[in-house]
Amino acid sequence: MIKELLKRPIGVTMSVVAIVVLSIVAMGYLPVSLMPAIDIPQITIQVSAPGLSVREVDNTLLKPLKNQLSQVTGLKNITAEARADAGAIYMDFEPNSNVDIIFIDVNEKLDRAVATLPKDIERPKVIKASVTDIPAFYLNLSLKNVAPKEHDRLREAGIDFSELGQFARDVISKRIEQLPQTAMVDMSGVVTPELLCIPDYTKLTSMGVGINLLENAINNNNVSLGALSIKDGEYRYSIHFDSRIISKEDIENIYINHNGRIYQFKELCEIVERPAKRSGLVRSGDDPAVTLAIIKQNDAKMADLQESIATLMADLEREYPNIRFELTRDQTKLLSYSMDNLSSNLLVGAILAALIIFLFMKDLRSPVLIVITIPLSLVVTLLAFHVLGISLNIISLSGLILGTGMMVDNSIIVIDNIFQKWRLGLRLDDAISSAVGEVFTPMLSSVLTTCSVFLPLIFLSGTAGALFYDQAMAVTVALFASLLVSVLVLPVYFYLMYRKRSAWTENRFIARFFTFDYYRPYEIGLKWTLRHGRLLIIGFVLLVPLAYFVYQMVEKSRLPRISHDDTILTIDWNSGISLEENDLRVYRLLAQVDSFILQTTSMVGVQQFLMSHTKEITPSESVIYIKAKDVESLKRIERKISDYVVSNYPKAQVSFQVSGNIFNMIFAEKGSTLVARLHSKEGQAPTVEQVTRVVNKIEKALPDVLIPPAMMEQNIRYIADVEAMAIHEVTFGNVYAKMRNMISQNTLFRINQGGYSVPVTTGDTRAEASDILSGKVRNRNGVEIPLSNGNQRDQRRGF
Repeated sequence: MIKELLKRPIGVTMSVVAIVVLSIVAMGYLPVSLMPAIDIPQITIQVSAPGLSVREVDNTLLKPLKNQLSQVTGLKNITAEARADAGAIYMDFEPNSNVDIIFIDVNEKLDRAVATLPKDIERPKVIKASVTDIPAFYLNLSLKNVAPKEHDRLREAGIDFSELGQFARDVISKRIEQLPQTAMVDMSGVVTPELLCIPDYTKLTSMGVGINLLENAINNNNVSLGALSIKDGEYRYSIHFDSRIISKEDIENIYINHNGRIYQFKELCEIVERPAKRSGLVRSGDDPAVTLAIIKQNDAKMADLQESIATLMADLEREYPNIRFELTRDQTKLLSYSMDNLSSNLLVGAILAALIIFLFMKDLRSPVLIVITIPLSLVVTLLAFHVLGISLNIISLSGLILGTGMMVDNSIIVIDNIFQKWRLGLRLDDAISSAVGEVFTPMLSSVLTTCSVFLPLIFLSGTAGALFYDQAMAVTVALFASLLVSVLVLPVYFYLMYRKRSAWTENRFIARFFTFDYYRPYEIGLKWTLRHGRLLIIGFVLLVPLAYFVYQMVEKSRLPRISHDDTILTIDWNSGISLEENDLRVYRLLAQVDSFILQTTSMVGVQQFLMSHTKEITPSESVIYIKAKDVESLKRIERKISDYVVSNYPKAQVSFQVSGNIFNMIFAEKGSTLVARLHSKEGQAPTVEQVTRVVNKIEKALPDVLIPPAMMEQNIRYIADVEAMAIHEVTFGNVYAKMRNMISQNTLFRINQGGYSVPVTTGDTRAEASDILSGKVRNRNGVEIPLSNGNQRDQRRGF
């Protein structure tokens, strides 16, 4: 067969050209992504419960949901985590489970359980974990030309920033999602406007009415009744009654008839448009910001997404000069590093292989064959990638980089054996045919032996098996491509280069300069080994226990340590602080390390992301992205932040994790090394005193181990004087409605405006807890009774 190929160099060349062209076309369709598209057998249920304590979240929400979800098929482990205002249920399933079917089953079970939850609780979110959900970039939007901050008071988000959030949702996100490489844009930090109706209590008191008059007027004028059908001759028409409120002016122009006198709503109540109350915020540096998480299409190229985003950012900065656009947390660096590593390996491998052939063969033509076979083997491998549906990602690139070092082996073996046969006096075509036929079986055995190590990775179960499938296939395909090129293509071009020579002769010019005998040291070493065989065997036996002790001393970790200059800081203040206090603490914390920082993005309190790429946090927690000036600066930042928190907020918990390393996001250890779960003998959650006593004992027994304190919350309890309420004819509904008005949480309805809704709320300006009992409630006889007359305030501590 080899002799037939030697006679048809044009046919072989045309076949090679055709394969190269097909490979180049296939490379244009190869998706380039960070990781292969796999679904992780994990599902998270996130529950939002504003105003509920930890115990209420656990007893009222998580326990009923957990009991229902425990029936899902294939469930391996289920864990519930309750926090103030929120909760989460983490479900792990058996490897190779069909996550799509499980996702449907979980939603069905959740719909059954929702009926047992309180009516004012939103339906929990079900999130399916996938590596493709990890954003490629984060884009921060903030306003320029904002008045500077004063002392430690941070700039509040005003109406301008509220409009920025609407603009980001309606314009910026849509333009990014129009890019063919973008799957979706996830947002957080958006502030919607709110219409607050502040009653004029002086006028209402003089009229002898309460705030109910205003609420009823709004509800009576915000109606949309069903249609009436009326006949007019041959035609039939529909009559619609529509009196919906859609703007601030509509509310102000409502007419109220009281005791025969007509009032306009704006005469009795001031309508104020302001940013709605927030439970979380985002800051880029010190500025309020809207952050957009850009998620790539699974089959798109990362380089194309980078180019498209860069072009779009240039256009947006030119069109909207008052908005600052800042890209952060670029996840593509690791992929770019792998691509560059592959390119450098190919180049260095080709140069070194050509140099070795040149030194041993003392010929200038044979190294050219090595330079040809390496890229040809690579393009054949990429063509196989397209056929097998494998994308270019970090895992497959690692396989290619590993296979690149083996690609040249087959070519070197074939070239060396051809020269050996040719030196024996055979004709060139006979030498080529004999040499290739002689080494084909050993080379095939070598390739199969190497592939036998990687092919079992294909049959691994779970996430690891799905990830390393691409690596195993990349190594296998690369080795077989190298084998085919070395036995089918290389001999043809070897024959074309040397066919004009009648016999093998050394290049005398090169041999004059390279007179060193490369085989002499090997022959000396081999003879010494054969003469001292017993000594070598004893040395080998002694190395076995030495290798065991060395293995015990080697540090073991799931992933190698990678130097980095950015990190994700997570802080749980372990205290029921307000969002404003949380924001101020984060500001003071970052001020301690401001000289070492290049860029920060602070996510304070509850975030609005839909996907699970960012940790779910409560109003008393923060997640901060920090990019340092260099690696050493990052170490100083972590040390100074830890020391500052320990000295100023000893109850707080601080943790750092690698940012931008997708391997750590998937394989990193989650949680602490050792977790102790405490239960009382009665089967209930332990009390604060019990947990504190146990934690103190553990700290004394393990003084060198960091034991985090038990997480607690401060609660304010208002105790109603039922007897006084009965005397003054005040109901719990009256008290509750008054409190809602005082803290501006009495939302009457929402005005839909495109992709968001504007809440219409009645009440006063936002009051502190100390102001609650200073209000007055009107009983059914129209008499105003002070709230402090029948209520007491008590402060409690609990989990």
